[in-house]
Amino acid sequence: MNKQTNVQANASTDELSKVEMEKKRSEITAYYKESLTHLKVQLEYEVVLKDIEVARAERIQSQMFVAQAMAEPEEAKEAPQQQRQAPAPRPQAPAQPPLQKQGGNVGPLVGTAGADWDVDSKAAPPRRRALKTVEE
Repeated sequence: MNKQTNVQANASTDELSKVEMEKKRSEITAYYKESLTHLKVQLEYEVVLKDIEVARAERIQSQMFVAQAMAEPEEAKEAPQQQRQAPAPRPQAPAQPPLQKQGGNVGPLVGTAGADWDVDSKAAPPRRRALKTVEE
């Protein structure tokens, strides 16, 4: 008989634990439903904060772009200072043409492309060539 009472006791505890589990589940579900309204408000708050931060970053980036566009280039700032000082003499062109490697040999450069402009300047050399015209 001892076995029968143990089986009946186990069956009643299983039923009891199922009831307790259902009760616990309903309590948890009610808690989540109650918290859900608060969490939705918190989510909306966080999204608004994120949007504000993005807008601030874009505004700062735009301000930096405008400031850089409106600022004088550094070269323009340096040029007036250099003009106030006595102009430095230009370096003299070398008496011999520069050398160029051709294959394995070293020989003089052909042409006078660099003879009439300052190599140190940032301006391009003057153009001398004219295009050929084709008659039909």
